[in-house]
Amino acid sequence: REKAGAMAELVRLLHDPEAEAEDGKAEKAAASGKRQCCDVIVVGTGLTESIAAAALAKRGLKVLHLEPNETYGGECWTTQKLSDVVSALRNAAASDGNEAGEKEENASDQKGIRVTYPSNQNFADVSVASSSSGAETLGEETGVEFGAGGLEGVQLDLACTPKLCLGAGDLIETLVCSDAHRYLEFKAVQSTFLWTSEKGEEAGDKDFILVPASRSDIFKSKDLSLVEKRLMMRYLKSEQDTVAAAGAAGDGSLRSSNEREGEANVSMLNYLKNTHKLPKKIRSIVLYGIADLEDDDCDSSDETFGNTQSTSAAAGRSKLYKYAKSIDRFGLGVGALLACNYGNGELAQAFCRLAAVHGATYVLKFAPNEVCILDESPQSLGGKGEDYRYQVIIPGAESVWCKKLVFGPVASLSDKSNILEMPGRNPSKVSRCCCIAKAEPALKGGSINLYVFPPSFGGGSTIRALRVHGNALNTCKDDSLVIVNLSCCSSSLRTPKEDLEAALSKLVDLTGIQAESSGDNSASTSLPKAVLCLYYTQNLDAPAFSKDFVKLGGPDASLSFQSAVEDSARCVRHLYPEFEALFENEEGSSFNEDSEDEADANHLQDIINKIT
Repeated sequence: REKAGAMAELVRLLHDPEAEAEDGKAEKAAASGKRQCCDVIVVGTGLTESIAAAALAKRGLKVLHLEPNETYGGECWTTQKLSDVVSALRNAAASDGNEAGEKEENASDQKGIRVTYPSNQNFADVSVASSSSGAETLGEETGVEFGAGGLEGVQLDLACTPKLCLGAGDLIETLVCSDAHRYLEFKAVQSTFLWTSEKGEEAGDKDFILVPASRSDIFKSKDLSLVEKRLMMRYLKSEQDTVAAAGAAGDGSLRSSNEREGEANVSMLNYLKNTHKLPKKIRSIVLYGIADLEDDDCDSSDETFGNTQSTSAAAGRSKLYKYAKSIDRFGLGVGALLACNYGNGELAQAFCRLAAVHGATYVLKFAPNEVCILDESPQSLGGKGEDYRYQVIIPGAESVWCKKLVFGPVASLSDKSNILEMPGRNPSKVSRCCCIAKAEPALKGGSINLYVFPPSFGGGSTIRALRVHGNALNTCKDDSLVIVNLSCCSSSLRTPKEDLEAALSKLVDLTGIQAESSGDNSASTSLPKAVLCLYYTQNLDAPAFSKDFVKLGGPDASLSFQSAVEDSARCVRHLYPEFEALFENEEGSSFNEDSEDEADANHLQDIINKIT
């Protein structure tokens, strides 16, 4: 209760620094001079920042979580209406990079770090293509009418799609361990399809083969020959026997330490190719349809391991193991992959709610423009002997002192004095595309399917495409709309349209798009008709760590949320090395959801009463 009262006072002073003086409780000078303090300030409500904030708040730390935008998730991890998505992309395309300079002029002259929030911080290379039948606004320049064909009800995950949850993956385990799962709903992905260049008798003229998710799927598969079925069954049984042996030994490892050390020096590709003698078709199913890897399975590739694109056999088998554990985990017939029912933006908001339940304070549309750092010994404030190193200056609000700082990808930092001494980072890019198409009304419940294009498709990188038909998810209410989200690692020599359009043309008919299409639509007459295509790249910075300061990056090109969970865990461990795990899971304690919900409700009500 004492903590809730202190945070409530902090919220009031953030919104109105002179509130206490106006209430007549103290003189104005005393109110303006009073220093507000907290343990950690987190800027940005993306998924990675939100997981870290929830983990810290749940351990009893005083957390202030700020977001410069109007919605949780910021720019990188939010689910928005189509009109808002287009507006954000247009602002990014129109930005000339002068915003940072204009904002820096208003910052103080004190030595520190300048913080800006340019609209092109996360998105670039924006291009829009729309059908000639659509017509009035995507604004005045592009010409798509949101009210036509149910487009006004479409919501998109601008930068974190296509991303899905593995049933036994790191994110689901984190949700369950932290109790944040109670705020979310998921839908199962029905099938995964893999593009193949091999047109055998079993596959016929099809471009895609179904990725089998179980032994029964292998037996029933029409895309595999009898020999291929035997080879795949033999390989999967070998992996299952290894896992069973490790479980019996009680060490939870896939192999002995010596064998694991050997696997670290051989690529997953060569492990499948040389150790198990699997043909290319089966290797592709394992590498891209199950393990979600980037390794290029080219016959002419070098056999040695060390290529930056290669994945070790140990890492690849670990992903395979998690995929196998995910199948049927949440019910018979439920596959390995799950999609968030209300969009991936709900994931960040779930952890924000969890943090708020445990005392974290959230303020939207407020963000610092400067951080002053004490070069000498940190100051002890509040008479408690606690050292606060950072003074965070927030325009229009009272400055806040804190011990540690976390910034998300929404912020751009200018540390000209090199106070932070952050190591150099190699920024990368992800090519993304959101396409909306019209089709025949979907069957009841709609469908969710994943399509994977291996590097051999032509782009040099694995392309993942999530296709949602109808109202399978609550992000779309029209059963005749098809939403396709694609992503891949960006090539520095190609635009996102060049990276993704060929793959998109295998899933939708692009002949009606106004801009000239380079995709192959020779057999697209039965495909959904594209209405709108949004192409863009997302800028990615690797996380950077410096003493009590962390700068986090955005969502990567992979299918899973593993990197977000791993980065948040690294952030928490860097700031507080004594925290070995993100969330403590007390073994032997019974979980009563009703009593937990009641306690959370009472706690929240106390905080609300204090604030109001």
